Formats: sequence, C-alpha cells, structure tokens
Amino acid sequence: MIRDVGVVVIAYVVGCVQTGYYLVLALTGQDLRRVGSGSTGARNAGRVLGLKGFLFTLCIDAGKGALAVAVPIWFGASPLASATALVAVAVGHVWPIQLRFCGGRGVAVGLGGLAVFDPRLLGMLVGITLFAWVVSRCFQFSGVAGFAAIPFAAWFFELPGEALAGVVGLSLLVLFTHRSHISGWLRPVPAAGDRSAARPGD
Repeated sequence: MIRDVGVVVIAYVVGCVQTGYYLVLALTGQDLRRVGSGSTGARNAGRVLGLKGFLFTLCIDAGKGALAVAVPIWFGASPLASATALVAVAVGHVWPIQLRFCGGRGVAVGLGGLAVFDPRLLGMLVGITLFAWVVSRCFQFSGVAGFAAIPFAAWFFELPGEALAGVVGLSLLVLFTHRSHISGWLRPVPAAGDRSAARPGD
C-alpha cells in the first residue's frame, strides 16, 4: 500500500516539472504563463522559442510521462498504482503546485505515459489523430479527438478495469483542459455577414 502511494506521489511530482516554463524563463526571462495561451506546454513554448523549443519541450514532457508510468513497473507496484500514476503525472503537469497550479494541458505527458502504459493505445491515438487531421485540417481538434477515442480503444483491447479507469481519467483530463476549444467547436457556424454570432478567435 505504501509503495503504491509512493509511486503515485512520485508521478505527480515528476509531472510538476514544467519544461516549457523553465526553458523559456532561462532563455528569455519571460514567464510563459503570461505569454500566448498561458499554457506552459510545448505549443506555447514554441510560440516563444520556435520549432526547436517546441520539439525539445515536447520530447522532455513526453519523457517525464513515460518515466512516471515506468516507475510503478520498476518497483513492482499494483496495476491500480500504474493506472493512477498515468493520471497523476498528467495532473501534475496541468496543476503544478510550485507554479500555483498553472501548467500545461497534458497532451505530451499523456502521449509519453501511454507509450509505456500500453503502446497499442498510443498507436490508436496517433492513427485517429492523423485521420481527424486529414478530415478537419485542425491540429488541436485532431489531438483532442485522439484522446477522446482512447477509452474506446482500451475497451476494444479488453484492458483490465484498473487500466481502463486510468485511461478514462487521462482522456477526461485532456478534454477538460481543452474545454474552451471544445465549446467553440460545438457552437453553430455563424451565417455569412452575422458578426454578432462570430466565435471568439474567429
């Protein structure tokens, strides 16, 4: 029991390491929470540092997700602890305690966690994301669609109940962090010339 709690706490702490925030702070002195979208994730870091900053942040954030999910395996923790760690590292990334709970949106860290948790789920997520991008040509929508689909993929692969719960938790967390975008996508498209119905950001 103590071991299970310990690996989950470690997962949260690892998630709290905000690559984009500290990288931008070190290189430019800027607070990434006050730039662009306010997220400390790879996409917002890329707005400040360009493609290299985006890719570096993406890789490190994905790596910490993989690390956090690997720790329970190394220590022989229970399946429930492994599933909880998958969610906990994403929670730490989204709500880091040292940055007053203002972090990223959990996408990169979720990808890394899934790569260790069950690579089949990552493969399904990538496939669905690519398909959604071909149809919509919207990168953000495609990624959200991929995360929305992974609980169904977990059910299809007949994952145990603990694993399914962890995947559902991760999916719901990513959907929650993108709730403003989802709300915008669900609004009716305004009629031509109807500026009063225009969506924010249009």
